[in-house]
Amino acid sequence: MRGIRRSLWVAIAVDLAIAPLALLPVRPVADALGIPIGEPVMYLRFAGLLFLVLPIFYFVGARDDRLSAPVAGAASFTRLAGVLFLVGHLVRGAPSAFWIFVAVEAIVGALHVAALRGAGMTPWRALSSRP
Repeated sequence: MRGIRRSLWVAIAVDLAIAPLALLPVRPVADALGIPIGEPVMYLRFAGLLFLVLPIFYFVGARDDRLSAPVAGAASFTRLAGVLFLVGHLVRGAPSAFWIFVAVEAIVGALHVAALRGAGMTPWRALSSRP
């Protein structure tokens, strides 16, 4: 279970590192990353707020062995959904700077899956485990 809990701590760190990008002054950050700014900017700031709130759910699993597997299982599926969402936009012509976000989501998702597999579980089975 330690590996699963560690993967959740990594997810917490990654999300808390990404959140300020959406909460800082938007134009300089978007220019530095080479990504377009959606209008209204509120949507980008709302995404940043979600990256601040999401670690709260990871924190619960990272602190409690009984909840670490179900939380990591759900996180692996949501990270995969994030990869598919971003790749879908990249295929339709989104700026190539979004590949960095695809890589981050894929790496953290793979880390969750590897930790679960190390504990003898699949993400699907982890979702169905009871605390």
